[in-house]
Amino acid sequence: MTGSEILAPLSLPGDRAEWPSWLADRCTRALAEAAGLRTEVAGSAPDEALSLWNRLHTELGNAFAVAELVAQVHPDAAVREQAEQIEVDATRFRTELMLDAAVFAALTAVPNDTLDDAGRRALEHSLRDFRRAGVDLDAETRARLREINEREVELGQAFSRGIRDGKGVTTLPAAAAAGLPQDWIDEHPVDAKGEFTLTTEYPDTVPFLKFASDDAARREVLRTQYAVAWPGNDTVLQELLDLRHEHAQLLGYADWAEYDAEVKMIGGGAAIGEFIDGIAADALAAGERELAILLERARQDDPATSAIDSSNWRHYAEVVRREQFDVDAQEVR
Repeated sequence: MTGSEILAPLSLPGDRAEWPSWLADRCTRALAEAAGLRTEVAGSAPDEALSLWNRLHTELGNAFAVAELVAQVHPDAAVREQAEQIEVDATRFRTELMLDAAVFAALTAVPNDTLDDAGRRALEHSLRDFRRAGVDLDAETRARLREINEREVELGQAFSRGIRDGKGVTTLPAAAAAGLPQDWIDEHPVDAKGEFTLTTEYPDTVPFLKFASDDAARREVLRTQYAVAWPGNDTVLQELLDLRHEHAQLLGYADWAEYDAEVKMIGGGAAIGEFIDGIAADALAAGERELAILLERARQDDPATSAIDSSNWRHYAEVVRREQFDVDAQEVR
């Protein structure tokens, strides 16, 4: 494959009916190519293994990239489900790949002294990832890791699905739309009862929380938004967290944070909390000054306002920008 072919724009189906076959063909073909390259890597000479390994991951990455995107954004539920199943299949392939002793041995045999700096880094990280997958553990542990990997993907999909598909609706009196742009009001007509509805979708909720002057209505809209995927996702999340903890401990790590952070810029699990605490400490004084400005402005509308919270900070930040700095988001947009 040439560089121009690798960088060619993705051509998507023009007809919605073509999506299932297009998705299956593209991703199935990529996984089949990856499977063939896996066999080639396992039987390759040391001077060929790394190049084949790179091509394998290009094919696998192509399958994941398309499936993950389509699973999140395609308007057809059946196509999203098809893409989710491809994600599961690709994850199963990747798990088996990273537990493949023959492929690991082939890469281990690649001599470092024949590689440039980028090649040595790629090889070092690849061998590290094999060990992080558990390639050198006993058969029973590897079998359990296979189960965990697949279930983690299923739970992650279920969690995302709950948020994506679990849309909520808030019904409010017509007066609650005061402050919203006219085009937003026109898109939310009032019914015979004198009420309108808005969903938890971004174009509905965010403008409402920013521009609506009705404090009680903003709280009701935010409450609906926060209830999306609840309580179902609680169970999903708890199982996912439990599995991740078991996953990390099977591989010799204290917990998931320590395992996951090892290959991230943060370096270690303990550093995550330290970083957050440091940022919070550095931002505290500035944050308190800004909250005081917002609270002062909120009390001009209602002297009983006791705090700036998730339901009113967007609104009063917008009001302050408009009144003190002559920046009106409705004009900017």
